[in-house]
Amino acid sequence: MADYLSLLRHMLHVILQASTINLMQEVRMKYPVVVHQSKHGFDIHCPLLPGCHSQGDSLEEALANIKDAIHTYLEMISEEEKGSLYEVEVAV
Repeated sequence: MADYLSLLRHMLHVILQASTINLMQEVRMKYPVVVHQSKHGFDIHCPLLPGCHSQGDSLEEALANIKDAIHTYLEMISEEEKGSLYEVEVAV
């Protein structure tokens, strides 16, 4: 859990640094995605961003949808940085 929190903090730091370099300049980053084809279409997720999934009827639609999902995910992380980060212990 501590490793995950450390990675999350690092990702937030990198994102915030990139966004403050030049607010008028668009920052572009590449993320790997994994695509699975099924009889229902294409499922796609970004393994670097836990919980970031999407889908599409075609590969092109799935790729467009995951781009939107990644963008939304990163915006959400940026908003979370404004809050306080706590670590909780859960018995399993």
